[in-house]
Amino acid sequence: MAEQRGLTSEEAVRYDRQMRLWGVEAQLRLMKSRVLLVNIAGLGTEIAKNLVLGGVGELSLYDETLVSDADLGINFLLSSDDIGSRRAEASIKDLADMNSLVKLHTLKTLTDIPENAYDCAIITDASKEQSAELARKCRAAGVPVIICSTFGLLALAFSDFGSAFSGSQEMPSGSKTQFSCPFSTFDAVFAEGKDWAAAKPLQSFVGAQIMWQAACESSSNEKDARSRIATAAKEISKSHNVVEPPGSYLDKLAVHCVGQLSPVCSVAGGVLAQEVLKVIQKNAKPMVNFFVYDALEESKGYSETIL
Repeated sequence: MAEQRGLTSEEAVRYDRQMRLWGVEAQLRLMKSRVLLVNIAGLGTEIAKNLVLGGVGELSLYDETLVSDADLGINFLLSSDDIGSRRAEASIKDLADMNSLVKLHTLKTLTDIPENAYDCAIITDASKEQSAELARKCRAAGVPVIICSTFGLLALAFSDFGSAFSGSQEMPSGSKTQFSCPFSTFDAVFAEGKDWAAAKPLQSFVGAQIMWQAACESSSNEKDARSRIATAAKEISKSHNVVEPPGSYLDKLAVHCVGQLSPVCSVAGGVLAQEVLKVIQKNAKPMVNFFVYDALEESKGYSETIL
């Protein structure tokens, strides 16, 4: 029976429960998919775990960073024996133990992204400059991309799934409805002078953008972080016509939104892995085109659209 559905007996048993949720066809699409994950720290680890357990066909990891003591607190795939090793290579073994049906690879370089090489790419914890470069390469190659980071109690993700991402979503009545979602490029959304005011973004959205711009390291002292955050707040406000948050909020960012926290990575990683599944399975409408998780003040996640 399993073979008739295009599944081996092992695949049918392993994926039985989730196929009851989204069906055999969606699972087969997932099993044929190729996904690229860049950087596997706290957020990347959670996304990788969810994709491997879900049953993607192939997962390629790129992360040349060497494992340090700090990684052991945010990447549960690592141990003290891995210190000094490359993060991607050190993370492979435990991922393979989670699901032996998934093909896992590590990449030594990421100079180019071939056309249609992946069904989705996820870029985590990259600077704005690195993100812009990789986003351009993905759009040119026809590869949907999610760019995401966490900043202490905040998480932010930007998606570009192409100019006209489409699919079919099943409604509660059992009927299916077609959908189409336009996405803008990274360069268009983050261009100098791009007006975000019409979207009326929440303060936490602006706060997450400020933290990405400020690029504060977890080792930064509070005074240095506060200075970088104040500068970034003025730059974001001027560039995108949004209200600059009050000083009291910027103080909170400096104290609570530097570094990575495992619970925030876990929540955001679960949501973003679901977005990857939507891209591959094309059976649910994705968020267009930002996701924010705010554990600083409101403990909620939400989407924001700026095209």
